[in-house]
Amino acid sequence: MIELFPSREVALGIGSWSVHWYGVLYVLAFGMGLGLALRLQKYRGLHLRAGEWLEVVTWVMAGVLIGGRLGYVLLYGREYFWEQPGQIFNLGQGGMASHGGFVGVAIALWLASRLQKLNYWQLMDVVVVPIALGLSLGRIGNVINQEIFTTLLAQILAVGKDLVIAGVVWWHLRRAKGRAGKTTALFLGMYGVLRFLIEYGREQAWPIVSGLTRGQWYTVPIIVAGVGLWWYFKQTDDQAKTTSK
Repeated sequence: MIELFPSREVALGIGSWSVHWYGVLYVLAFGMGLGLALRLQKYRGLHLRAGEWLEVVTWVMAGVLIGGRLGYVLLYGREYFWEQPGQIFNLGQGGMASHGGFVGVAIALWLASRLQKLNYWQLMDVVVVPIALGLSLGRIGNVINQEIFTTLLAQILAVGKDLVIAGVVWWHLRRAKGRAGKTTALFLGMYGVLRFLIEYGREQAWPIVSGLTRGQWYTVPIIVAGVGLWWYFKQTDDQAKTTSK
């Protein structure tokens, strides 16, 4: 028996098998990422074929799923998963952390860049655009499931911030000159600051620590990484310009 939208969380039911909205959105995000990467790579001097990008996107998918899940387990649910280790990779019950996903993707792209002999920062600059759009799709999943955010305005802002970030880093990727990596730094800085602010509209399921939520504390390293990388690449560009004079 096939059922369309049997529940808020499920898009399609086929007998005992269910296709959750998060699964649909993940597939859409990775398909969109593959198409965008093929179009945007020219702005960082890359010339990968579709099959090569498919390999990169597969690495990204693994980084998102493994990093995001382990991030949630380690950052938000250590006590529960210590008692229920069999639930660690039970994705059907939900539970992903974008902070862990960032680490997972960074490692996955480093491995992909080594295997394909690519410049890591060139690859990262291209990938952060579809990543930002993918994050917005994930937030749409939050809206569909009516979870995480307390009000409709907070939900709209959560989706909108990732769309704004995607637009800004897309523009920067096309316009920026100089060493690769600054687009990635811009993405991290914007995401960190806006994520920190949007936490004020989030359901406080986790304890407040020194006036901030766990999510805000976990976002601080992302902000620091973005600012630090931007400063480093700017210094490198300035030194290169001075040397060339």
